[in-house]
Amino acid sequence: QVAKLSIIDTPINIQHEHLRNKNIQQNDFGVDSQYIHGTHVAGIAIQMNPNIQLLSFPAANITVLIDANDRSRTDIEVHRGDKGKVLTGIARLSAALTDFLNSNARVVNISAGIDKSDERMIAFISPLMKRLRKKGSIITIAAGNKSTNVDENGATDLLMSFVNKEMTEEVDGVRKSFRMDNMVAVAACDENDRLASFSNCGKQSVLLAASGVRVRSYTEVPNLFGIMDGTSQAAPQVAATLAMMVELFPTWSHTRIIEHLRQSVDPINDLTAVTIAGGILNTRRALDFSRRR
Repeated sequence: QVAKLSIIDTPINIQHEHLRNKNIQQNDFGVDSQYIHGTHVAGIAIQMNPNIQLLSFPAANITVLIDANDRSRTDIEVHRGDKGKVLTGIARLSAALTDFLNSNARVVNISAGIDKSDERMIAFISPLMKRLRKKGSIITIAAGNKSTNVDENGATDLLMSFVNKEMTEEVDGVRKSFRMDNMVAVAACDENDRLASFSNCGKQSVLLAASGVRVRSYTEVPNLFGIMDGTSQAAPQVAATLAMMVELFPTWSHTRIIEHLRQSVDPINDLTAVTIAGGILNTRRALDFSRRR
């Protein structure tokens, strides 16, 4: 299937011999940046589906200005391509998410790792997150590598703090509440299908796990492979699966797609108490037409 997947990460080395002939569209990223992480993530998605179309929105060309003299301000001014100013993660992420919102893809994979250090960061990005949910976009995120249960200890990562977060908006003069049910947080499991020692988890926050230990993929060097560990390596496997599901079931809502994914996992006892689905990704089952309801 020709599925579409957006990736928000470092740039992808599209000159790698296993990527140069693939269907990858990459936005200009404006500044020098390392290709290691984004290339490895893209390679994982490509290995899941060699025909997948990747839309790369590198989060590396944005700067943010916060009024230091007025700490009550929550507006953050975003400037594109201004190399003369210090780059800030929240602004880069916001611009990349806006590019995704304006694209024709419904699924995005993000391994941002931005600490939730300022409540203004949440206030700044909330309107954009609401628009993405309203569009039916599915945001796949790495759960994080701090060996913590985010339900018990709280989410320190900006995007993890939005998972199932209750939001409000005004529609025709009536304030309505809803949950951010379009986000899929992914934990990492090891070769024995146990939760990886470094992986974050959470029975109320992390949907499922996927392989995240000794994952082989492409590197920034044009003809080499590399092995990496992390929830960043688990998440693109789930994101690629979701992208294929959206292609197969184009009329399904984001909630139906995610519920279908939840029900299709391979149950693992060790994951029952630490993930919502209680299991690991099973792409074949998720794409099985006989399971359509």
